[in-house]
Amino acid sequence: MRVITISILLLFLLGIVTGCDNDAKSAMDEVAKYHANYNLKQFNKIYKTQLSEEFHHATSEVNYNSFMSNTYNTLGAYKNKELRKTNDVKSLIGEDKVELTFHTIYGNYELDEFFVLKVESGNYKIKQIVYDDIHAKKINHEK
Repeated sequence: MRVITISILLLFLLGIVTGCDNDAKSAMDEVAKYHANYNLKQFNKIYKTQLSEEFHHATSEVNYNSFMSNTYNTLGAYKNKELRKTNDVKSLIGEDKVELTFHTIYGNYELDEFFVLKVESGNYKIKQIVYDDIHAKKINHEK
């Protein structure tokens, strides 16, 4: 009986860990779409399809588009990123979310980005984006 109980517990834990990996992968795919739309300067599309309802309540579409245009002019085009950390938060009270930290290289700067994503209507939506501008490094284009 004890062996069966331990086996069931291990299968349950394996299911949780596997689910966490899938959640993080889905969230990373959403961030990849965000960067693709960013490079195309499709800030309206990002706002309408990729940001959470909470984000919409906090920031108007006009303000978001203005902010992103300024961000693009400052940072430049997205080049690539390296995942630094994932945190899959499962909660009994509140909401489940995935937190992702990337070291990202843009045309003019390299910096860390922090994304918080949550599921809305079956898809991951971006709830929060933080650019670490304090530790950002300007890229020197002189040769």
